[in-house]
Amino acid sequence: MSRRPHSSTLRRLPLCGALALALAAPAWAQARTPRLLVDHPGTKRNNYFGLDVWVLPDFDGDGLAEWAVGRGGTANGRATPEVKVFSGADGSLIHKIAGFGTINGLFLESFAGLGDVDGDGVGDYAYGSANATVGNRPNVGKVQVISGATGTVIYVRDGITNFGGFGASLAGVGDTNGDGIPDLVVGALGTLNENAWILDGRNGAVLHRVPGPKGLGDIEFGYSAAAMGDLDGDGMGDFAVGTHSGQLVEFFSGASGRMLFQAAGSASFGRSLANLGDIDGDGLSDLLVGEPLANSVSILSGADGTLLHRLTSPDGVRFGEAVGLAGDVDRDGRGDLLVGDPEFLNRSGRVQVFSTRASMEGRAGLLFEIVGPVNGDRLGASVAGGLDLDGDGRADFVTGAPGAEIAKKRSGDAASWSGFRRRGARDQGPDVADQGSPSGGIKD
Repeated sequence: MSRRPHSSTLRRLPLCGALALALAAPAWAQARTPRLLVDHPGTKRNNYFGLDVWVLPDFDGDGLAEWAVGRGGTANGRATPEVKVFSGADGSLIHKIAGFGTINGLFLESFAGLGDVDGDGVGDYAYGSANATVGNRPNVGKVQVISGATGTVIYVRDGITNFGGFGASLAGVGDTNGDGIPDLVVGALGTLNENAWILDGRNGAVLHRVPGPKGLGDIEFGYSAAAMGDLDGDGMGDFAVGTHSGQLVEFFSGASGRMLFQAAGSASFGRSLANLGDIDGDGLSDLLVGEPLANSVSILSGADGTLLHRLTSPDGVRFGEAVGLAGDVDRDGRGDLLVGDPEFLNRSGRVQVFSTRASMEGRAGLLFEIVGPVNGDRLGASVAGGLDLDGDGRADFVTGAPGAEIAKKRSGDAASWSGFRRRGARDQGPDVADQGSPSGGIKD
């Protein structure tokens, strides 16, 4: 299939139904397009494959990370939430997990790697469906914990309140109660009771309820969450929780659920979160926060939440709608920034990777850029990275374009990309003919 890119400098990709690439010319710098590893176009009409993407630890024993893709929308007139887990090595399908439900066609999905909760030596994962109806209770929400080895459900935890939105966000926070089993944080952003919950990874029992801030109205606390490692020195995993419209991010102790500190921004501050690792050299992980209505992302200190750096896009539309860790692309010892803007250029969308060090020092920091070739693709609606998918020892990343039109069907697309950037390489336009041979689409 031929899709017309926005740039006349590109040749058609040598693949069927794959995501085409285009190079934009932003005001701040030129950047290379990364090497495409695997492309998975959706196959069903209005399915929005790529609505969410995640990168996960190794499940299949090959030593490489895996990646997962969520979808929403409808297929054959029926709502079909679902997540597929793919091998990082070759893009083959490992697991397929069905979701539970929608609100007026809207899907709220979440996914997180947990580590080994069932003792079989293989990492497991959790899948949240915030819109799931349980019995006759509407949109209570539900979280499944699933074996990474077999794809079977280990246990299911239902939400508590009607319209509670339990499972809107998830974070594999590590061990918080000293039993050696990794635990999980679940966001519940329902209008009547906004909370985060710390659950025992062994069986899903509630360890702590973390209430949302008081007096701010319906801010959808729990819309986003990120595991942060040990921030308070007690040896247990801690975490951060963001809001959809509450202008703040709060950091919590995993051991007690106590709030450690908070940071505030504009109305969309905290809509997306990602652990960047230690950026400022104090031994604590720092946090990347998306603020898409301000076209900005901020790096917050994991020590006290203070602002370390703020990066604003001069030509963005929803820059920061999705954020992630790209890994250390430029090999300067710091994790780099992965940022999606799905509304860029008539909703064609854009994904950019920035050098954290260069950006903080005021230098041109743009390393990679991918632009959706067709209006409505919404590339960058989801991004994830930070683990090695292709075995070159470098962290790679994944992008979602849920609006991509494949074979005249708005079925969506997801792709994995190499985070390798040759040292000293000059920033210039991509040679798309050398992008490699992605896999064919897997039927969804």
